Amino acid sequence: MTLLEFMLESMLKIIFKHALDQRQLGVVLVAPFEIHLPGIAQPVQPDVFFIAKEHQPKSGAKLFEGAPDLVIEITSPSTARLDSSVKLNAYQRAGVREYWLADPRTRAIQVYALSAETHEYKQVGQFGAGEMIKSTVLPNLELAVDSIFLVE
Repeated sequence: MTLLEFMLESMLKIIFKHALDQRQLGVVLVAPFEIHLPGIAQPVQPDVFFIAKEHQPKSGAKLFEGAPDLVIEITSPSTARLDSSVKLNAYQRAGVREYWLADPRTRAIQVYALSAETHEYKQVGQFGAGEMIKSTVLPNLELAVDSIFLVE
């Protein structure tokens, strides 16, 4: 992980944690925390993820069995294909309700939400400088893309 990716991950965790601390809706965690997705043989370690209070792992848990409610992956040239294809499909099959792909190179975030009817991801949008991201999982959460990509 590059310094830029590390700083972006840290910034996302801080922003989400602050927003969620106000409402005590769940927990925000970062890699390396192992997740065993339902129906997926290989464990995953998303960069940043949110688990709602009702699904939250117990304090001291070393892994989580189930689907997080929201997953954020920070793409890099070496992980872009994996994040936008393999992981997207795995998270979709497992029932992760919302998936964000944050690209520090383009300073943009793609947001996908799981359709209740088709159980497939639909792209909610691609958000860049000057835009606000609204979560479908956390309806009161709005983040300015500029606040996420502070680092030049």
